[in-house]
This record gives sequence, C-alpha cells and structure tokens, in this order.
Amino acid sequence: MALLRVNRLDEAERSAREALLRKPNFAQAYLVLSDACGHRHEYREQLQDLDAYLKLEPNGAESEHVRKAREVVLRILAKLHPEDDFAPNKKVPFNTPSGHNKCEPTKCGAKPRHCKN
Repeated sequence: MALLRVNRLDEAERSAREALLRKPNFAQAYLVLSDACGHRHEYREQLQDLDAYLKLEPNGAESEHVRKAREVVLRILAKLHPEDDFAPNKKVPFNTPSGHNKCEPTKCGAKPRHCKN
C-alpha cells in the first residue's frame, strides 16, 4: 500500500502479485491490485480484484468499504460501456476476458490484464 501512496503503481502491483504467489489467499493483495487498476482506469480488472477480495473476506474488516467501492466501479463501467450489463449485483467472472472485445483495448483505453500482446 505504501508504494501506491507514492504513485509507484508498477512496483505495488508487482509486490502484490509476488505476495499472491507465496500466499494465494492473501486478500489484502487484491486490494492493492484493485487500487493500482483504479489509478490506471482499468475498471474491469479493478472489479475482478474487488470480487476476489470479497470472495476471500466476505465479512472482513474492509468488506463493507470494498462493497461500496465495487458499486462505484460498476457505475463507472455502466457509463463507459452502456452496451454492457453492469447491474450493481452483477458478477464479473474472475480472470476471464468477457466484455473486452477479444483483447482489443476497451472504450476507456484499458488493455485486459490477461492479454499478452
């Protein structure tokens, strides 16, 4: 989280991914990834990371805050992608390429995280 505060997004994301390699159920790492995605306007990926956190910590100390953040991200996505169904309770599949137009950048310019190109 400290790396995010000083706007070192790449390092923060790398550190969170390394933490997940060592401890796959480390929910806090998904919050770091979510924040990094939010800073980059990668809202679909941010939503996936928020969902991953909530899956691991449905009743955690930060879960209510994360749910509210998730609603905000859904509203942003609904504005950016009105053709998609981003209802507040809609589940976006974790780590799937749905809705991003076959690895092309989304309308908001974000490139899907799973895309190797």
